[in-house]
Amino acid sequence: MQTQWIGKNADLDLLSKRIEGFFEDKGFKMKLEQSGDTYTLLGVLRRDDERESITVRVKGNSKDFLVEFLGKIGRFSILLSSFVSILGGGALILGKLKSQDFYEKLERDFWSFAEETVEQLTGSARDVS
Repeated sequence: MQTQWIGKNADLDLLSKRIEGFFEDKGFKMKLEQSGDTYTLLGVLRRDDERESITVRVKGNSKDFLVEFLGKIGRFSILLSSFVSILGGGALILGKLKSQDFYEKLERDFWSFAEETVEQLTGSARDVS
């Protein structure tokens, strides 16, 4: 999912660092990279013998930017759940469903955090005219 903000004049460096802190507080090991007008945050978390990963991108400039959240949820594998459970793969599907629940809750929490943080950072970018 992605959301675009226009006219907020938010400091994207600070926004990216706050996003990094959000995921670190949730137990993720984070890496923040910047290339041009794009910040990429990569996160990994070990949970229940599973490796969960996320990618968040912040792209654009302080007045017109996009935030994109990517988890590793495999929708295709969830669609095959009935077929796989017939073949005795119920435990595998249960793990996928738990992972999907984890990402859905994480994404909901993230977007609430992102909305609040962007509002707090509105007007925080230095004018580079």
